[in-house]
Amino acid sequence: IMLFKEIIKKAVNKLPFSVQKLVYLLWYELHRPILDFFEIPINTPCLADPITKSIKLVGFLKIYNEASTGNLERVLRHMSKFCDDIVVCDCASTDNSIEVAKRFTGHVISDKNDIFNEISTKQKMLDYALQLKPDWIVWLDADEIFDREGESGGVRKLCQYGENNHIDGFSFLEYNLWENLKCYRVDGLWHRVWFTRLWKNNGFLKFNVQRGLHLQQYPEGLRNIKKSKIKVIHYGVSSPELVRKKREFYKSCRRPAFFLKRYQKNSGIKTKLFHLDWFPESAIKDDEYLKT
Repeated sequence: IMLFKEIIKKAVNKLPFSVQKLVYLLWYELHRPILDFFEIPINTPCLADPITKSIKLVGFLKIYNEASTGNLERVLRHMSKFCDDIVVCDCASTDNSIEVAKRFTGHVISDKNDIFNEISTKQKMLDYALQLKPDWIVWLDADEIFDREGESGGVRKLCQYGENNHIDGFSFLEYNLWENLKCYRVDGLWHRVWFTRLWKNNGFLKFNVQRGLHLQQYPEGLRNIKKSKIKVIHYGVSSPELVRKKREFYKSCRRPAFFLKRYQKNSGIKTKLFHLDWFPESAIKDDEYLKT
């Protein structure tokens, strides 16, 4: 099956860009989970909320040189609002990422820096996290945070909702801030990507470990996954310099032309306003840009 997929992928990559785009869009639609949206009433506050206090939620974070970017302190400050523990795996950082991580958690482990080995690293983190006996595990990348609803109690409410309704996973739509913090991109696949980030410790969690980039980012064993309306805010392309770095990164990885062209400046880019009140309290308080 893997060989067949590689043959198809190579054939698609030889097609004109406009055709590649249609193929990838079709592929995405065919693989997109057919799940219903639903809303869950959200209250404040969070860890002290008597409704969700009994749930043990462990955060899950892989990092490489994220202290120097400012991402690490932001995401750890954010996750500390709703997580009981946080597991951080540092992948051979050369800045002070480990020191920053240890200010927020005592669960810091290390692994080699190999982007094509990311699933093996995640399995290592999962094994460690499971030793902490969590009820639920939540995953973010260092350049991501949940929105205000998620930080102020929403993520923990999802855990409780899952416990009550036999749901063991929740997926979230990613909002990609584009070249600034005031708008997010909506053209093409930019506003269609859902990641299953919240996992119940159901006794069956295990990654399908294999080498590659952007493989399935959540473990197998989840039986009932639902979508949440809580947003994931992605800072990874939130400045022109970050867009340039992302383009160079994918170029070095020899990714298909479709992926590279997503980061080129062109007339097809469409954005929408990202409302200030979508940012969580931790970001509003500490991000100087958002204070202005």
